[in-house]
Amino acid sequence: IQGLGAVQEQRQQAESINPEIQVQRPNSTNNHVNNIWSFDDDAAETQLLSSVIAKMWITAGINHVIACDIHGNLQTAGDNRYGQRNISEWKNIVKVSATNHTVGLQSNGLVLAVGQNTNKQCAIGRWSNIRDITAGINYTVGVKMDGKIVIAGFNRHILEANSWKDIIAISAGNSHLVAIDKNHHVQICGNNSFNQQQAKYWYDILKISAGDYHTVGISQEGKVLACGDNRYGQCETRSWQNIIDVCAGDGFTVGMRDDGTVVATGNNKFGQCDVQNWRDVVAISAGGWQTFGICSDGTVLCAGKTSGNNITNLKK
Repeated sequence: IQGLGAVQEQRQQAESINPEIQVQRPNSTNNHVNNIWSFDDDAAETQLLSSVIAKMWITAGINHVIACDIHGNLQTAGDNRYGQRNISEWKNIVKVSATNHTVGLQSNGLVLAVGQNTNKQCAIGRWSNIRDITAGINYTVGVKMDGKIVIAGFNRHILEANSWKDIIAISAGNSHLVAIDKNHHVQICGNNSFNQQQAKYWYDILKISAGDYHTVGISQEGKVLACGDNRYGQCETRSWQNIIDVCAGDGFTVGMRDDGTVVATGNNKFGQCDVQNWRDVVAISAGGWQTFGICSDGTVLCAGKTSGNNITNLKK
């Protein structure tokens, strides 16, 4: 175990790395790897990583991706036809959610938004005291510190959410909205064409994610629950164990184990479920046809449809 002085020296070395450097590393088929934010190979990572892993996260939109590097800087790649990647001026971002628009939550509880604004889903200028955010199709939802909901944009399926109280976390699907309240019960509204609202009977839920037409969650017992559309097997999660994070994509589901490995089930038309060889992963996100992950050394992993949009070419 190294002393504090050594850790500080390693931190300085890590911070001196140019985050725009990209080094390709070999990986399995359908997995594109960009070593964008990795530490120097000679640096002792044991203590340093513990202080920076929590800062790294990644979020997939419909056809673009946003990630936060070890320094707290945002990087983005992919489609920008609506300006959904115009986030270069954003600072102090603690969470991002995206579809064809991108929403960012700042550490002071304020919210930023760019991208498609057909239904005024980016009209969040006066939001404050926000603790969580989620971007749906043509709408944005925020959770205030007091547990109440604010909505920008319009989706007729989720109007019921205006009456919700004591919410602590939220996730938007294609046309349904799910949330966890302070008692760790599930609140849900919207489209129920595939019985994705059966999640309202779940209790003791720690994490939840809404896909296009299915819902997945993790219980306090560590079980991975799923309901809704199962045409591709996206709800076949009962055998999963040691899962600490879960994401619902478009017809598929991704889970991260406590040992840094990743599992996926469901639609694999573009290889978005080919994550069996991923290791040392600390964050995951499921998009429309892609799965993303970040390793503890800052390496970004991607499986699925990426051609034609430079979605793996993350840059500052």
